[in-house]
Amino acid sequence: MKLKRSQMVSLVGYCAVGAICGSLVFNTLAVPVRGSTDHYVLEFTDVEGLNVGNPVTLSGVRVGRVDAVDVADADGGAALARVTVEIEGDQVLTRDVQAAVRYGDMLGAR
Repeated sequence: MKLKRSQMVSLVGYCAVGAICGSLVFNTLAVPVRGSTDHYVLEFTDVEGLNVGNPVTLSGVRVGRVDAVDVADADGGAALARVTVEIEGDQVLTRDVQAAVRYGDMLGAR
């Protein structure tokens, strides 16, 4: 089976468009943090539904992502969730900053 020149050009164009679309979807879902970053460890009593890779927002703008979610022992036998986040280096966070885990959509994503 021999392809005509026009069929070959169409096939190459189709594959190129597919690769570009796949790259855009991957970058959107991967939640990349560009440039230099700082890592912070936050402690919460409840982080149900929070997953590695979830976006971190500051005043509604995405500035980072969740790197890890671990369990840490607290005083009195209680357990705390220790969340490691990666934040863009140009974002200044003060010592009195308060963090919260909120629902991101109607389906329960956080």
